[in-house]
Amino acid sequence: MSKYEQLYQDLKSEIIKCSPGAAFPSMRTIMKDYLVSQSTVTKATEMLFKNGFLQKIAGKEMIITDEVCKYKKGAAPVIGLALPHWQSDWNTRIEHCFYENKVNLGYELEVLHYDWHNKIITELPPTKIDGLVVIPSAGMISADEIKVLDHFNIPYLLFSRHLSGLAVNCVSADNRHSGAIAANHLIELGHRSIAAIITQPRVETIEERIDGFKSMCELRGIKFTTFDCEVSDGDYCPEKVYQKFTKRLRTGSLEFSGAMAMCQESCMAIYRAFHENNMKIPDDLSLIGIGGGEIYSYLCPPLTSLVTSTFEMVKEASNILKFKISNPENKDIIQKQIKPNIIVRQSTSPCKSMDLDINGTSKTLTGHHMSKILQPL
Repeated sequence: MSKYEQLYQDLKSEIIKCSPGAAFPSMRTIMKDYLVSQSTVTKATEMLFKNGFLQKIAGKEMIITDEVCKYKKGAAPVIGLALPHWQSDWNTRIEHCFYENKVNLGYELEVLHYDWHNKIITELPPTKIDGLVVIPSAGMISADEIKVLDHFNIPYLLFSRHLSGLAVNCVSADNRHSGAIAANHLIELGHRSIAAIITQPRVETIEERIDGFKSMCELRGIKFTTFDCEVSDGDYCPEKVYQKFTKRLRTGSLEFSGAMAMCQESCMAIYRAFHENNMKIPDDLSLIGIGGGEIYSYLCPPLTSLVTSTFEMVKEASNILKFKISNPENKDIIQKQIKPNIIVRQSTSPCKSMDLDINGTSKTLTGHHMSKILQPL
């Protein structure tokens, strides 16, 4: 450790004992008390400014900021929220929810944006962070990336990503249940050939949704297919989805009458492709999206959506981290999954031609029977 870094640590230890608004010692006083050069004091002071401990007041000496309150006994834990630097309505909603509920749920918040090419955050700022919530980028997470997070030596969890094959704390939607609910809704409407539209890179979350969707189809004896829009990391998914659907609609018909798309943003692209090819939702395709954005209720027709409570996910994440911070000896892995609800709007409707059994009766099961089928999932 260099001299100025040691001085920074010493000064930091002293000022966190002070109250916000207290005066910071002059450079000459620090040089005398710590027997260091002016250059060393300058570098250490710059670090204190950079990390938010000091503030200059016009016509006055430097003063100590509210940052020191985070280090006081009994202070709320500081949770770092690491998000990929990528335009996303979902990430924006998560960030807003963490901000909105920090007082209610008892934590301070530090938002950390990282390069999405890295899949996860790879370094932390020197500010106080007691626990870390990581929203991974789109790619598959490997054991090597988990090791990077382990090296931070603070409690952490992955948010909105379930990694059952790795020993890592997670909070996510129950993605298999999401897929099963979507398939069940379409089957109840009489659709006999339905699809999972893959509108994002095939990460763990997407595979779980497909698996739940496929399992329900197999359970009910329904034809299942996937429609892969070949979206890769870094792609703007609505554009890729629009191109894929436009090409298919202009060169041939769809092989399915109902579908679940992996995110709501991509549904706008499907709407546009159908409109430009003189086709209608839900007449030509009953469509379900996944996500909680209220804006999609204003599509024409409004979009049937699978919604998982963002607040419940944020609440679970903060509770897990606060527990881990207070009990550092506890090494148990906690993986929480929140079940979604379906909001039925006008983008789904009964299939025009329902398959009938040999007695001429619809094969569609009642909601009462379906609730029994869904219980084990």
